[in-house]
Amino acid sequence: SWTASDFERLDPKLFRGFLAVVRSGSVSEAARISSLTQGAVSQQIRLLEDWLGLHLVERSGRGIVLTRWGRLYLPR
Repeated sequence: SWTASDFERLDPKLFRGFLAVVRSGSVSEAARISSLTQGAVSQQIRLLEDWLGLHLVERSGRGIVLTRWGRLYLPR
């Protein structure tokens, strides 16, 4: 389980990328809104998943779907 200090060490850019994808429903739209490339947003999510050791999203056609872990992590 994570503590508050664990989350304080998290690079906020990684969380913003994840949140932008969740809000928009797609990496491409999150990239457009964030003025980043799709590759940069995907990398932010991968790095966040690596840091947490969990898969947060699954790619589904042209969009994304939160995994069980993504749904649990999002409110934090």
